[in-house]
Amino acid sequence: MYPVTRCPLLFLETKEHELTAMETENIILQLDFRYEEADMVIDIDALTGLSGSFLCRGIRAEIAELNE
Repeated sequence: MYPVTRCPLLFLETKEHELTAMETENIILQLDFRYEEADMVIDIDALTGLSGSFLCRGIRAEIAELNE
């Protein structure tokens, strides 16, 4: 069994949002990152909750294992 982790992400200077509504629990399957000129495009595929794509100028992430 895989450890339960959380990964708070902070997206800096976001724009051009095309996202579904965030739910209480969001199960994200995949995050894809690619550059489009000076911006980074983030595509979010989810089982439930937040999904879609947007542009941003930078990302800060922290991955931590939960003790459950």
